Amino acid sequence: SVYGGSRIRGGGQLSAHNRAGGLARRLALLLVLTVLTAPLLAAQFRISDIRVEGLQRIAAGTVFNYLPVQIGDTTTDNVTAEIIRALYGTFAANLPQFHHPSGSGYTLIAERVLDIDEFNPQAAARLAQAFSSLPLLDSPRRELMLGPLRSILRRPALSANVFEILNKIETTPPVPSSESSS
Repeated sequence: SVYGGSRIRGGGQLSAHNRAGGLARRLALLLVLTVLTAPLLAAQFRISDIRVEGLQRIAAGTVFNYLPVQIGDTTTDNVTAEIIRALYGTFAANLPQFHHPSGSGYTLIAERVLDIDEFNPQAAARLAQAFSSLPLLDSPRRELMLGPLRSILRRPALSANVFEILNKIETTPPVPSSESSS
């Protein structure tokens, strides 16, 4: 079907026997979106096409609703930051996917923080706040999140913006669970 002049593929529900493949497809979608945002590094350009492929549980129209641009718009640095926030911030807010037991959500966001930090430290710092739930997580998920978070902190050319946020998150003590206080 066509939505706003763009091709849309996907839709439908993920079958029970294909859940692992569904996560891979969603991560592939984010990879495609990353590739599509790479040209945003240029000062300005006109958006001529927006494609959403590989969706399983989210209607493509929903993704378009989160994007702050439409076909024909011209981007600026501020719009670029909004596109990044819309795409990856929305993924990080999807708790079942971001906190997936494999840790793949943490890795994906960590990779994007590092990529984005090279050209927009403020947008990277906002995205890095996705890790702020670290003190609230149970021990196994906390350990899964710490790996990607620490890989960001080890980057030699990390911006002060991202370092400040992630260092504070890493050094915040875990919040005791209500079960252990009973």
